[in-house]
Formats: sequence, structure tokens, C-alpha cells
Amino acid sequence: MTDACASRPEHHHESYRDERNDLFLTAAAMTWFLDQYLAGSDGTVDDPRVSPLYASAEALASGPPATVFTAGLDQLRNEGASYAQLLSAAGVPTSHLHFAAHTHGFFSMHTALGDARMAQAAAAQALRDALAPEAG
Repeated sequence: MTDACASRPEHHHESYRDERNDLFLTAAAMTWFLDQYLAGSDGTVDDPRVSPLYASAEALASGPPATVFTAGLDQLRNEGASYAQLLSAAGVPTSHLHFAAHTHGFFSMHTALGDARMAQAAAAQALRDALAPEAG
């Protein structure tokens, strides 16, 4: 989860208000997931450990290179894009791959979707690149 806005409708991004995104992941479901995630903890929705969109630029800058995947029919697409922008602005090497025609969870549908296979291959390559010793 890149953001915990589900619990605060006044902060919902446009993707939460887009009815096309209610196919598989609704704002109500996101609120339920957040409630489960925070249950029994002292975390709050604006804690960067819960929602990295609230992290400082300094904290973001200390992180590793990132590859962010978003789907066009997903409640979280705007949060994912915002996260990629924040990482990039903090100087983190960041790739943002957007799959406009898909819903949340498309990444796991590799047996049915060529784009899921493409996304998984991109994730694997990003991991290989991050773990490979520097040439030279």
C-alpha cells in the first residue's frame, strides 16, 4: 500500500472516485484492509511506515532504486504515481511502469495476460540489476 487515504475520504485521489475502479478493489475494501493492517499496532495512517507517501524526502532518498507498477483501473493508481514522483524527486533512481488497461492485481495473472508477464519480467530485471555487482 503506498498510501492510507482509504480511511480519509476527504483525501481520496481521483482514482478512488473513478467508478471504473470498483471492479475488484473498492474504497470500502481498502478501508477494511487498512483496518486489518493497523489492528493491534500503534501505527497511524500518516505514519511513513504505514504509508510511504508521508515519508520525508531525506528518508526516501536513503532507499534503494525502485520500480513502481500501476494499473489504470486501480484505486491505488494515483498513489502509486505520486510515490514514483516523490522517489524520483528525492533522487532515487525510479522506474514507473503503468498498465492502463488493467485492474489491481493484474501482476499475478501471468497465465492469462501478456502484460502481467511483461511486468513480471521487468520486476525480475530490476531485481537482477539491483543485486548485480557493478561492472568494472
